[in-house]
Amino acid sequence: MTKKLIIFTTLILLSLLGACQSTTLDSNTLSEQIDSTTETVDTTTSDGFLTSIATDTLTTYPSTATTTSKTIATCEVQGLSNCDFKIALAKSDRSFEIVETYSDLSDAQEIFHTYSNPNYVLLDQEDKVNSMKYGAVNFKTKSITETTTLGHVGFRNPTYLNGNYNVDGVYLDTDGILVYGVIAGVHFEVLKSEVELIPDIFLHNAYSYYSVSNQELIHTISYGLSSADFQSIGAIDIAPDYLVEGTRYYCYDNHYFYDNFYQMTDDFRNETFEHAINSENPYYNYYQYLSFRSKTQYTAEELNAYISSNVGTSSGLYDTGDDFIAAQSSVYINAAMELAFAIHESGWGNSWIAINKNNLFGINAIDSDPYNSATAFDTVQDCIEYHVQYMMGARYFNPKYSVSYGTNFGNKYQGINYKYASDAFWGEKIAKHYYNLDKALGFKDRNYYHIAVLDPTAVGYYGPNTQGPIVYDPSTYTYRGLFVVFAVMKETTEFYQLRLPLALNDEYTMDISIPMGPTDVFYVEKQYITIVND
Repeated sequence: MTKKLIIFTTLILLSLLGACQSTTLDSNTLSEQIDSTTETVDTTTSDGFLTSIATDTLTTYPSTATTTSKTIATCEVQGLSNCDFKIALAKSDRSFEIVETYSDLSDAQEIFHTYSNPNYVLLDQEDKVNSMKYGAVNFKTKSITETTTLGHVGFRNPTYLNGNYNVDGVYLDTDGILVYGVIAGVHFEVLKSEVELIPDIFLHNAYSYYSVSNQELIHTISYGLSSADFQSIGAIDIAPDYLVEGTRYYCYDNHYFYDNFYQMTDDFRNETFEHAINSENPYYNYYQYLSFRSKTQYTAEELNAYISSNVGTSSGLYDTGDDFIAAQSSVYINAAMELAFAIHESGWGNSWIAINKNNLFGINAIDSDPYNSATAFDTVQDCIEYHVQYMMGARYFNPKYSVSYGTNFGNKYQGINYKYASDAFWGEKIAKHYYNLDKALGFKDRNYYHIAVLDPTAVGYYGPNTQGPIVYDPSTYTYRGLFVVFAVMKETTEFYQLRLPLALNDEYTMDISIPMGPTDVFYVEKQYITIVND
């Protein structure tokens, strides 16, 4: 597929998605409307070529290590004036010093990539940054009611975010009208017109970062790149022992930490983790990557004790521990994770929707009229049962449904967060609530399960042998091609037993109409699995 055809196809996809986005943020309504456009669509270019935007690989971001293959002269050498494209030196006072100009963008880009000075930029016709060596992709360019669609590089389906929650991504490259970068785990491509490129020298250390305080891992998110304003998610986990207090760590993929932004950018460009603090030991937040298809070790009484220590009797969450444990027993879903979910979505049960409508998850609420549009339930238990069976089980856990990208909270690479919320750190924020619950109650849940990262090509069998029925086949799933996570139930010499996303029927097929049970498991050969926690 030619680059022209790739870009055209991507634009068709992005424009389709953009046209279908509603004004609802972090709601199922928004994600449903976006998801409705992610099925396979064939498009024909003006050249008459036919391609599919659901192919397994759209493109890979281009290399920045290009060299000139022809003689290119500046406009100054040619005696031309008023040329549109300028190579300039970005300065700390947020100004540019023009170095040389070109009449053709491709010529300017080719020469620009030969320069090594980290403060060089390429300006376009409007004197906006077209390309730069190092810096941030600023997503905070739209109103609070608008989202930005991201193509997922190397993957067939896009994701999205709201720049008012998630300001900065790592800039990697510009190719034509597309910008490439990384944010919240996803290597993205986005229309240049949708974002702003800000050179590193302008930022004065305004990037989002992680730090360590009292042996806990803290995530602080940029709220304004120009003003260097920040918002802290707070403590999200026990800090890995290779991180120390007093240092800012950059981590845009959720797994590898850097104390040098340039080195992290270079590693992303070179598809390596050579300069990461933990280059041989990727970090996985247990609470963010544990599958919902697990069980908490806490009782209803313990969950109620935790809830009552944080809310009063007027909260919609008060005394609901039994309801969450009942859901865990009936459909095999982690009660503590579901509680953390409800805490985040209902503001500890204090939203009017939670109090007056027994709706702990904002189900069907839309921004234009959230209270009246939200579904009312007779009881909190009814709401929880509806959420785990129909919102989670039938949709987000169903591997053939358009919003399914795994059964963990995840991020913008994989998990429920992929399509559930426009906040790219939604999964991490809910994981924080689970971590705080576990910490308060004695860390009974932490690392209770081994978390298995499953190779995208691995299939799963009904029993611990490769001759039995195949009950897990990622080639037929929405998230085919992605590394997804599962909870390990047990292991044999050659296999791991994992919990299925859905229950099996008598034909060994996952079926949303059947309640999940303890025997709904599959076996995968160990060679296809990486265990990521102790």
